[in-house]
Amino acid sequence: MTDSKPHSSKKYPTPPKAEVSEATLIPLDMSGLDQILDQTKLTLEDTGGQAQPESSTDPAQELIKRMEAFEAVQTAMAARLEQMEGLVRRDTRAVIVEMMNLRNDLLGERKALSSLSVFNSVVQTMDSLTTMRTSLSGEADSALCRQVDAVIASLTLTLRGLGFIQFNVDRGETFDPLRMECTGYAQGLPGVVLDITRVGYRTEVGIARPAGVLIADPTPSTDSH
Repeated sequence: MTDSKPHSSKKYPTPPKAEVSEATLIPLDMSGLDQILDQTKLTLEDTGGQAQPESSTDPAQELIKRMEAFEAVQTAMAARLEQMEGLVRRDTRAVIVEMMNLRNDLLGERKALSSLSVFNSVVQTMDSLTTMRTSLSGEADSALCRQVDAVIASLTLTLRGLGFIQFNVDRGETFDPLRMECTGYAQGLPGVVLDITRVGYRTEVGIARPAGVLIADPTPSTDSH
């Protein structure tokens, strides 16, 4: 006879529950949902569980209005940017034109100063050669006279190429301070040219060097008693 052992009534211990600390909990951010609900203005009714608008305004129409307002702002900004771009282009062109004018003016002034420097050097040489030429005479100096005349003619052409043209005045002509310069005094009628000491030079814009002349001394002479 086989002894049957009664079933054991011993209960196995219940496994311990996992302890969940606050650090392991992942917080649920409701701000995004609240923002969506605020924008769409939807509330849940107590019954039915369906979303209904908080007011009679349709969320789709509200969204369309916002999109239209955004498009209007974009259009205004595009127009403003186009206007600003046009102003920038206009101002840039004005600056470029002004710079070109300034550059041309500076080049013109530099060219004029350079030409004037050459003129002063050449004309002094010509004055010296002219003085030398007046002291030469006779057959013995004929060859030298021809050489001096050739040099003076060559320098005259050089000045003419630079825009400096000779002009002369006549004896007995009324003294003109714009075209003449008194280089000394002589006996004769006052206010008229009594003699010429040097030729003058002019350009397209004015007198480069007035002609040198002799006139009567304007200072009244006093007779000693």
